[in-house]
Amino acid sequence: MENPEKPLSLSAREKVSLVARILIIFPFSLISFILRNLFVFDRWLFRVRNAASRCLTGSLTVKQLQCFFPSTLDTYKKWARSKGFAENIEEFLAENSGEASARIMWLGEAWNPGKKLLLYFHGGGYTLPLMPGHLDFLGYINTVAEENGLKGTLSIAVLEYTNSPAQRYPFQLKQATQALSRLLSRGIPPSSIVIAGDSAGGHLALSLISHILHPHPDIQPLSFTTPLASIALISPPTLISNASADSFIRYKDIDILAADICQHWTALMTENTPFSVELEAGKYWGEPAPAPESWWRGLGNVTRKMLVTAGEEEVLVDDIKVFMKKMEGVQKTEGEGFWFESVIAKGEVHDAPLIDFVINAKKSETTVKSAEFVVKAFGDGYETVNG
Repeated sequence: MENPEKPLSLSAREKVSLVARILIIFPFSLISFILRNLFVFDRWLFRVRNAASRCLTGSLTVKQLQCFFPSTLDTYKKWARSKGFAENIEEFLAENSGEASARIMWLGEAWNPGKKLLLYFHGGGYTLPLMPGHLDFLGYINTVAEENGLKGTLSIAVLEYTNSPAQRYPFQLKQATQALSRLLSRGIPPSSIVIAGDSAGGHLALSLISHILHPHPDIQPLSFTTPLASIALISPPTLISNASADSFIRYKDIDILAADICQHWTALMTENTPFSVELEAGKYWGEPAPAPESWWRGLGNVTRKMLVTAGEEEVLVDDIKVFMKKMEGVQKTEGEGFWFESVIAKGEVHDAPLIDFVINAKKSETTVKSAEFVVKAFGDGYETVNG
């Protein structure tokens, strides 16, 4: 199979630019922010930490960022070695029109009959690879599961999708569809599957749900007879075609994301693709929030439960709230077959679980509640585990 993440290399000029950007532009941007906020006493260190992330992604080109960070596969291999388990990687080759080859990485043993499955789509704006913090978060979910009666019964698989601009919309949706289709073909009951994703991974999960409800003409259709156990979406971008919501202004100096970064990464993902034409035609595979409630009719046949989280102070929060409100309406029309939960976590910014494990912080509300939600979806007898 063609590697979803081809190794990138920088020219001599690009390497000089990378060094200059790291040693000059990045610190200049961060110091400028610090000086502008020197007398802001509300969580000053919290703001500076988030500004460091914002300044790094804003100082480097996407190609430089992709060379700066290890690839998804390399990150997984290193993490597996550090945890003492063997690499377990599976490839699903494209065999028919409308398919794309995909690869999943198991955190330990692969699924076998009698076990539950968590299929995870990582975040990164469709441009950045998997981070060790993603895997540590999944390890935490596994620990919560083990401490609540699911010891040895939870299998976790992470999708390695191709970053943009190497591949653009809807290629990653093809890969997600391929992975879920091949896993279902093994006889895994949908009721034993939870799909979860953070940031862009949450957006990808919503695109997958839309594809199941309304098959995309360029992608193999996917259906099943019983609904998934649940869908868990952490800070999912629900409106990517613009960054006009007020929250992009309110939280521009506190979140780890910025409007210009979001728009640039979206352009890399959607330019010269069917994205805009589909949206104008009332097709919402790539844009969840503007979709009317009727688009989501039958959602209870796809998943029994859905969790959507947002940080109270993230730039995406207003758009996520629009989608949450829509899902509340969907829950009423779907009746008892579909349950929706939402969390807007006080004092949090974008993608709190990833931040928690990158900086080894105390578990945030989003981290704890999303882990609880996943474990509860697999059965009764759950007791809260304090992180």
